[in-house]
Amino acid sequence: MTSRRVAGIAVFVLACWGDTKDSGSVGPLSKTEYLEQYPTAFCELLERCSADEFNHIYDSDLENCVGEITTWARDRLNRRCAYDGDAAGTCVALMPDADCEAWNAGDYSESCGEIIDC
Repeated sequence: MTSRRVAGIAVFVLACWGDTKDSGSVGPLSKTEYLEQYPTAFCELLERCSADEFNHIYDSDLENCVGEITTWARDRLNRRCAYDGDAAGTCVALMPDADCEAWNAGDYSESCGEIIDC
């Protein structure tokens, strides 16, 4: 992953974690389920809610985004960072219907900001 893309991911992810706005969870996700579900949900949300950022970082390529986010998450989990399956389940559940303005303002941080803590 290029440093430009890593920086872009970091900027977007940090920008999404300001205040809080949460909805219900579908239950905790195992690490395997998280790696299967989160990258696609995140990339689809990024493409929908921050199209310019998505196009700039991932050249409008959803598969590229999913691959890079999967690698990023797997690397963090392999470093034995703390993982919160409840937060992962809640975050993945809310992403498909997340309000873009609220997401970009960081209103979902309680659900999505504490999944992996290194």
